[in-house]
This record gives sequence, C-alpha cells and structure tokens, in this order.
Amino acid sequence: MQDFDNDFTKSSSSSYSSYKSQIGPRTTNVQRRAGGPPGIMTRMYQSYSTSGGSGGFSAGSIGGGISNLASIAGLGNFAGIPLRPNRGTSALVAVNETREKEKRELCQLNDKFAQYVEKVRFLEAQNRKLQLELEALQNKAGQGSSKIKEMYEVEMSEAKKLIDDTTRDRAAAEVKARDAEKEAGRYRKRYEEILNSRETDRSAIDRLQQQIAENEAQINLFRRRLADLEDEARRYKAETQRLASEIARLQNE
Repeated sequence: MQDFDNDFTKSSSSSYSSYKSQIGPRTTNVQRRAGGPPGIMTRMYQSYSTSGGSGGFSAGSIGGGISNLASIAGLGNFAGIPLRPNRGTSALVAVNETREKEKRELCQLNDKFAQYVEKVRFLEAQNRKLQLELEALQNKAGQGSSKIKEMYEVEMSEAKKLIDDTTRDRAAAEVKARDAEKEAGRYRKRYEEILNSRETDRSAIDRLQQQIAENEAQINLFRRRLADLEDEARRYKAETQRLASEIARLQNE
C-alpha cells in the first residue's frame, strides 16, 4: 500500500506540474499624504472629503472662520467691547489640531480597512484555488479506483497466505515444544536417578574408606606383634645356641 501511495503522489504531481495558478496578492498604489506627519503611508483606497455643511472642516471653511473671527474682533473693538484675540487664536489652533488628529486616525483606519479587504480577497482566491485542486484530486482518485481495488485484493491474498503459513509454523512449533518438554522430563528423571545413585555410592565409599582404615589399623597391630615375636625368637635362638655350646663343652670335659 505504501508503494501505491508513492505512485499516486507521483502521478498527481506530474498531472499538476503544468498547472500554474494566476492567483496572487492584490497590489495597490501607495502615496504619502501631503501635509501629514512623516512616516504615515496611506493606501488611496477611497477618498474622504468633509464640508462645513456636514459638520466637518475644510480649508475654505477654516479660512472663512479666521476672516469672520477677524471681522468680529474689529466690530468688537469698534463698539468698545474688549476681546481677547489670543484666546480665540488658541481655540482655533486647538480645533485645527483636533482636525489633523482626526485625519490621521481616519487615514490609519483606512489603511487597516484596505489591508482587511485585501486579505479577504486573497483568502477567497486561495479557497477557489484549493477547491479546484480538490476537485482535480477527486477526479484522479475516481479514475484510479479500479487500480486501488486490484492492489488491495493482491495485498489481501498475500496477507491471507502469510497468515496460513504462520498458522502452520505455529502448529509445528507447538508439536516440537511438546516433544522437547517430554525429552526434558526424561532427562530430569535420569538426572535425579544419577543424583540419588551418586549419594548411594558416596555412602558406600565412606563405608569402604572406614573399613580400609580399620584394616590398616589391624595390619599395623599385627606388624607390631610380629616384630615382638621375631625379637622373642631371636632371644630364644641365642639362648639355644648358648645352651648347645654349654652342652658341648660339658661333653668334652
């Protein structure tokens, strides 16, 4: 089965080697916003405009506000009403800074939104590509189902044959094991008999050694008695010779 998987993988790779996907990440033009702080890059995905009627501020509205503020200041001075131009100017600067901050935040949000849209489109294209590849693999698998069935049947027949051979070998091994157990029982019995016989022989050897020791003691005793008898015989012989000499001397006289 592993060989079949390798063949199937090779055939699949060869069938798709000529396929080249035209799907790629979406490219967008990147420009630097004029007048913005350095380092902020925005994708011009959509235009954003504000007007005075919608509650926002434009360059014209800001300029008109400044001129109107100057006119009001002149009228106030003409009417004798003291105004504080520094306070109005600081308020206008604060409004302008707030507006610039909102612009920067909107640019950042616009960049994030553009990135999300680009990522979604790329993932959709990737899903379409994977779907096409899946359909191609399914078609390829359907074409090779007969070959899979044939290889599966061959593998099954080989496995059954191996199982039968293993069963026969197991039966023969069990018979040999039983015979070996019987033979081991016979050898064990013979060993016990030899061991018992060895103990019996050892007892007999001990008895024989004891009897030999007793016989040697008796032999030594007999040897001492024989030596005593030989000494006594030599004395008797010497006495006999003396008596014979004495008798001969007496006869000569």
